[in-house]
Amino acid sequence: MPRLSIIIPSLGSTQRMEATLASVLQRRPEDCEILVVLDADYSDPYKLEGEVRWIRAPQSAGLVERLNQGIQASQSSLVHLLAAGIEAVDGWVDSALIHFFDPRVAAVSPIVLDAQHSQSVLAAGMEFSPQNERLVLGDDALLSERAPPRDQLGPLLPAAFFRRTALELLGGLPLAVGDSLADLDFALMLHQAGYRAVLEPRSRVTAVASDLALEGPTGFRAGLAAERLYWRNSGMVSWSAALIGHPLLAMREFLPSALHYRGWTRLFGRAFGACQVGSYKAHHAWLNDVRLAAQALLRAQRPSHTRIDPAHPAPFATDTATIRPASRIRAAG
Repeated sequence: MPRLSIIIPSLGSTQRMEATLASVLQRRPEDCEILVVLDADYSDPYKLEGEVRWIRAPQSAGLVERLNQGIQASQSSLVHLLAAGIEAVDGWVDSALIHFFDPRVAAVSPIVLDAQHSQSVLAAGMEFSPQNERLVLGDDALLSERAPPRDQLGPLLPAAFFRRTALELLGGLPLAVGDSLADLDFALMLHQAGYRAVLEPRSRVTAVASDLALEGPTGFRAGLAAERLYWRNSGMVSWSAALIGHPLLAMREFLPSALHYRGWTRLFGRAFGACQVGSYKAHHAWLNDVRLAAQALLRAQRPSHTRIDPAHPAPFATDTATIRPASRIRAAG
């Protein structure tokens, strides 16, 4: 069984997929498998059969569906997702995999560097703000040799490492909120289940900004996805904040687009999503069961003795350098 499964979903341009695949093949670690999920026949002009497993997906499948299909077909206990267009850098895997020796770690974020400006960080995972916005994190100071690993909410789907048991425990990547919000929804669920997510500054890939942009729905479907995201994870806020603050945030989102029909259809999507109370209650009950199962699993994996290591060298020092938000992308109000 390989120690790592690298999954590359192909959406659109075959050239972008081939660029990602070539970077992985040139720098692949030992004992890994590479899976490419495609929605059309591929002639394999470079004769990679035996080095790459080609997985056929339905043409209608979105990014999350393709990733789940690749995850189900993979064999390793650790899974690496790498979107088409994103390219690997020498040694990008080893420093990330070290963190999975801690059974509480379910996800690791690599740094995504700007392919056109190698000393600029495009993304370094994400957080969730009190204003219910996704914060795509980034800070050029992370390129310093002294930048330490640190906890965060979770990685972006285009470049992420996951523990397979955590993926299976949560039923795979979620489909309920669409491709553009699935990583945020999954990270929030991992957090509520009691798992950790870590940013590893020494694990690096390159991309252009458009490679990180997950195409999302508009209008009614966008409002529905945002509302579902909020209520599926409302256990992270008090009910008073949910019942009072959430409508105000939704109106703040609506007012700038009130003169456009898409603003109204998005509002109707939110209203429809808010009415799905039964499904949210069932989701919260299920998530509580997941949390208990995760706790039992972590107790079973806890070492029976304490190991005392020598102090780490300077690059691993636990300073408290702050990551500044590189961009704010409205996720749910």
